[in-house]
Amino acid sequence: MKGEPINYILIDCEEIALTINDAIAPMKPEQRIDAMARAISRVFQHEYLHIHRRTSHHDETGVFASALSRRFLVAPDPPAPPSATPTTAVIETVGAL
Repeated sequence: MKGEPINYILIDCEEIALTINDAIAPMKPEQRIDAMARAISRVFQHEYLHIHRRTSHHDETGVFASALSRRFLVAPDPPAPPSATPTTAVIETVGAL
């Protein structure tokens, strides 16, 4: 049904590569690999949020924007605040699941 979220995600990696190619061309090979991984991850996160939130809504900016910019797709991850780092107890609990 048009406009309703579906429960699977298809990611066109070739389309992502074509979109970010100009931005990553000057990078070293290992940097290009990392940038592509970030871009794929951000597209996945965007699509997953549609499923999780059960909505086709988009925000003006950020990962939930209707169009993810080349700059956003390849930007380095900001450092995570210490509070966002999982504790050993959390990691062990998740590992036990």
